[in-house]
Amino acid sequence: MTDTLQPKPPLLEVAGLSRTYGGGPSFLQKLLKQPPRRVRAVREVDFRLRAGETLALVGESGCGKSTVARCVAGLEAPSAGSARYRGEQMENIARHALPARKDVQMVFQDPYSSLNARWRVGDSIAEPMKVLGVETDPAKITQRVNELLVQVGLSPEDAEKYPHEFSGGQRQRVAIARALSTRPKVIICDEPTSALDVSVQAQILNMLKDLQEEYGISYLFITHDLGVVDHIADRVAVMYLGRIVEIGPRDDIFANPRHPYTRMLLEAVPSLEVSHAIAPPPLGELPDPANPPSGCPFRTRCIHAQDRCAQTLPELSDTHDHRVACLRAEEIA
Repeated sequence: MTDTLQPKPPLLEVAGLSRTYGGGPSFLQKLLKQPPRRVRAVREVDFRLRAGETLALVGESGCGKSTVARCVAGLEAPSAGSARYRGEQMENIARHALPARKDVQMVFQDPYSSLNARWRVGDSIAEPMKVLGVETDPAKITQRVNELLVQVGLSPEDAEKYPHEFSGGQRQRVAIARALSTRPKVIICDEPTSALDVSVQAQILNMLKDLQEEYGISYLFITHDLGVVDHIADRVAVMYLGRIVEIGPRDDIFANPRHPYTRMLLEAVPSLEVSHAIAPPPLGELPDPANPPSGCPFRTRCIHAQDRCAQTLPELSDTHDHRVACLRAEEIA
């Protein structure tokens, strides 16, 4: 009998993840006799992240990307569904500081607010090691902090400085060093380069790729910038109004986008080719997430929409690695 090699299970598995904000009517809504406003920021999101890969979650501002990131990191509890790291709920891992907490870290968007202005950066980098019990010996902690600062392109002397003494790019390097301090398996990057100049963005992205090659780190990379996606991602998940509408290998998504929204995003990227056709603008405005359209959420802005698109909510196809949620995907491809 011959053993069959099975694919490795995912490190991170997100299934049916949903997050709703708002509840009963506020005092003002009661006074004005208005119905309560409930916003379903994330709706039944599914994806997997395997060891050593980068999954980019992309979409317009307000589509729910950062909410997904916070739920996956265990910083917010999902309203439904789950985010699991090696089978354990991330919410439980974060709430009870389970040993696996050190394996999943996060780098936030704003390097100016994600660091404590009153702490020396060496203390900020050391804190996760102390809290999560990664290292307790003060001498070894200091040594580890110095090693991390060098690793992200800074110097051991910088450990004694405060955040205001650094540029934005340098602060983000400190934030990445802090995330690396626990030797994580997964780092969730929530738009970590969006507040930086283009040249600094490239330096940070190259550094993240080098760290991935050296340590086999997996990244869930949140961004709205398709140039960043092309540079760093292995797979891409496209979000619209809280849902994933297309997911697949980066090269497939860029070469053969199958959802009209993905096509719109790609065609909006500036091109140096003069002959490149200018994409028509989407129809209408982004719908109110508290009152989304019936059927396909993109139909009110889609030039390919038909009557049936208003009746049926398309689900992600179950065939191949490249999946799409569009009733007309095969026709318009």
